[in-house]
Amino acid sequence: MVIALVAVGSWAWVAKHPLAAEAQFDFAKRYEEGDGVPQDYSKAAYWYRKAAEQGHGNTQNNLGLLYKGGRGVPQDDAQAVVWWRKAAKQGYAAAQGNLAIAYSNGEGVAKDEAQAVAWCRKAAEQGNARSQASLGILYANGLGGLTKDDAQAFAWFQKAAIQGDARGEAYLASMYFDGSGVTKDTAQAVTWWRKAAEQGDAMSQYNLAVCYEKGDGVQQDDAQAIVWFQKAVAQGYEHAKEPLSRLLAKQQQEQERMAALKQQEQERQEAITGTPIDYATLYAKTYGTGMEAGKRYQVITKVNDDLTELRSDKGDIIFGDHDFDEPTQMEQVIRSAVGRSDYLSCTVVVSMGYNNRIHIHRAENCH
Repeated sequence: MVIALVAVGSWAWVAKHPLAAEAQFDFAKRYEEGDGVPQDYSKAAYWYRKAAEQGHGNTQNNLGLLYKGGRGVPQDDAQAVVWWRKAAKQGYAAAQGNLAIAYSNGEGVAKDEAQAVAWCRKAAEQGNARSQASLGILYANGLGGLTKDDAQAFAWFQKAAIQGDARGEAYLASMYFDGSGVTKDTAQAVTWWRKAAEQGDAMSQYNLAVCYEKGDGVQQDDAQAIVWFQKAVAQGYEHAKEPLSRLLAKQQQEQERMAALKQQEQERQEAITGTPIDYATLYAKTYGTGMEAGKRYQVITKVNDDLTELRSDKGDIIFGDHDFDEPTQMEQVIRSAVGRSDYLSCTVVVSMGYNNRIHIHRAENCH
């Protein structure tokens, strides 16, 4: 466009030209967005009005949006409708969609469902994605004087979704999930809910999380379910709070279970290799025996078939939790590496642990 080549300081002269509606529109948009000039809604409204009064459709629609939001002009729904109607009559789809919403909500104009549907259809037929999704909702629910028609609803949701409209994607996913207006396809439902969820649609984030939790249309994955429930909760989607709490509790339990299994495996491997056992979890209690750390005690013990035997590659016996009062009472501790049932003589390697507990590392030279 020629205007893009004109220096900012020269735009004022160009925009004042009586036939320069397009230039006035571009100049206004720069002020509205702060593109190359300080953002100034009042100046944006001024230049939009200049172009709008010349019948520039896009400008009329944008001026209506400024009135609707009260940016640069006093908030005025009626004025918004005035400018949207002008643009809508010229065939501008965005303005037709805005006018449809105004009629549907009774904002700036008397509520009129028939007019809302008529303008919504005009915009949808021109490819306005937001209006296509809205028309789909009307057909899906039989609103606005329309007969409920799932096939029509699906068709309009699909048109909107293909253009990347988040509402269209979300509702299209629901149609696939329920098998409404189309053959049920949960995998397709997940595909479209994901697209809408990635655009920040909270309902889709929740639905996608449910699919991950149940393995519906996608491989079951609690971790992914938690991710999407958290996103929905962050947006204030109340229904996501309970399943999120439940899954987080389940995750915590699973983490604790896996930690316990890991610890058991570690202890098993240590027993097999003869590596010293974790003293913090496996220890023997003592009551004032005075046994010293690192000292070797020669004891006589008797086999006890109730004890579990763990052998290292060297044939040493590794011990876990065992209680005893005196060194000579350790007959409940040592089991023969060769399965003998008589009394054995062993050298027991011990160390002092927390709170005077004695940890038995292993027994050596049993005979």
